[in-house]
Amino acid sequence: MIFFLLGRSKRLRAALGALARAGAAARFCAAIWAALAAGFWAVADAAPAGAACAGRDLAAEMAASDPARLARIRAAAAAQPYHEGRLWRISRKGAPDSWIFGTFHSAEPAVAAPPPEALRALRAARVLMLEVTPEETARMQAALRARPDLLMDLGGPGLDALLNEEERALARRVFAAYGMEWDMARRLRPWFAQTMLAQPPCALAEAQGAPVLDARLAEAAAGLGKPVAGLETWRESLGALMEQSPDEQRAGLLQALALANRAEDFQRTAAALYLRDQTLMIWEFGRALTRQILPEAEAERSERAFWRRVVSERNARFLRAAADELARGGALIAVGALHLPGKDGMLALLAEQGYALTRIPVASTASAPATRESAPLAPGEDPLLAPAGRAPVAPVAPGR
Repeated sequence: MIFFLLGRSKRLRAALGALARAGAAARFCAAIWAALAAGFWAVADAAPAGAACAGRDLAAEMAASDPARLARIRAAAAAQPYHEGRLWRISRKGAPDSWIFGTFHSAEPAVAAPPPEALRALRAARVLMLEVTPEETARMQAALRARPDLLMDLGGPGLDALLNEEERALARRVFAAYGMEWDMARRLRPWFAQTMLAQPPCALAEAQGAPVLDARLAEAAAGLGKPVAGLETWRESLGALMEQSPDEQRAGLLQALALANRAEDFQRTAAALYLRDQTLMIWEFGRALTRQILPEAEAERSERAFWRRVVSERNARFLRAAADELARGGALIAVGALHLPGKDGMLALLAEQGYALTRIPVASTASAPATRESAPLAPGEDPLLAPAGRAPVAPVAPGR
């Protein structure tokens, strides 16, 4: 899922307050959002100071309280190919190996540190490929300075036009938890409001502009002298959400508002599932949680639109962009973990193109065979300089 580096809460509140006093002057809005929308890899400190995340791992709790329901969710994930695994070797005769690594867009320390196995792949790679490069992020900043209306509805009805009176009352309460008064929050574009609400206030406060996994990989690549290439432009990335129809905007916003009080628990649950290599379970568990709150038809409509625009269509675009580097070999592709699994996931698409895929266990993951990238580090060994000396294992079948 797409998250953005927005900035710090003091800057947000002070700038928005000044914006309100200035009568929504366009130049003020441009300065605000250029400062806030500084990248794609972390989230804002938009929550009240002192907030701390204390979410619960709902999947672990369900294993004890309702194991049958958890089994159904797991079965839904397992029915899809490549439903588990964060790191994979990509092989084809006549070219050096490449790798694909699923990341988690959060600054939480447990998921933001690159694992040794990914760093080994980076060391062996010729090029790192990310969703969006730091240079492309800089171009986005410049565009937002010139076009603040991309993020805010300066002259129109804003979110008021999408919500009825009862829904606006809910929105006021939800945005208040993020330190935003409704007079300010209602000016957000619907897609941007959804993006903000996808992270709980505590996660925004914890981030403090800290780099997430993708950004740390870019830093490591720079330290190793490896080039960093992008898989899409910032316009393509934002377009996945900006081009929503009015019905999709309303459905997505209502879903974000309805789930906001569970966002902290889901953030913790998603991180735990990610660290257990259960990538598609993140999506399936989210679907199950949504259906506790929203009617089936409403939830399905929102999810289908999101998956098509944000995941499926971008999977194909990413692989078109990576085709030449994969043909040469030696590429490490790092994308959000939800881009890997499923029938339309990047792994299945790679298999259709004739590539052999070998799952590489990460950290404590024990459900995949050992590979050369997952050899334990010797005491004091620098993971960036660790040799890759183990023999490869046979590629796994789809669905492992």
